[in-house]
Amino acid sequence: MKIQTLSKLSYLEKKRVMQRSRENNDEVIPIVKQIISDVKINGDVALKKYTKKFDKTTIQNIKVSSEDIKKAYGQVDNKTILALKQAAKNIQLFQKAQLNKKKRSMVKTENGISVWQEWRPIETIGLYIPGGKAAYPSTVLMTAIPA
Repeated sequence: MKIQTLSKLSYLEKKRVMQRSRENNDEVIPIVKQIISDVKINGDVALKKYTKKFDKTTIQNIKVSSEDIKKAYGQVDNKTILALKQAAKNIQLFQKAQLNKKKRSMVKTENGISVWQEWRPIETIGLYIPGGKAAYPSTVLMTAIPA
């Protein structure tokens, strides 16, 4: 990996770096819209269909049963469980502190570009946690706890 410091690049180098991250998603967008629409209309049935299609696995229930949770606890040593609980506690404390922050400051990242944080409640969410070779418990914690 090569780290680029935007302020040290020439105009042409900046243009090259910024252009390479653009992808043409024109073909993907209609497919994603169809999946979202299908899930809105058909709920769990659609989720199961796409899990089978993309993850190549069949799930019976969306909700994890108490028995499955107990079984999972039995497969992990106590030291790991304690570490995950501590991480969850730390993440929750950090996220709650952000909500209580009164001042919302805007940050200028470069000429003409400003970013800020905004908190708004939402009614429903979906979380995607990748598996495979990059299955990290921290991804679950850092995605689910703020949600």
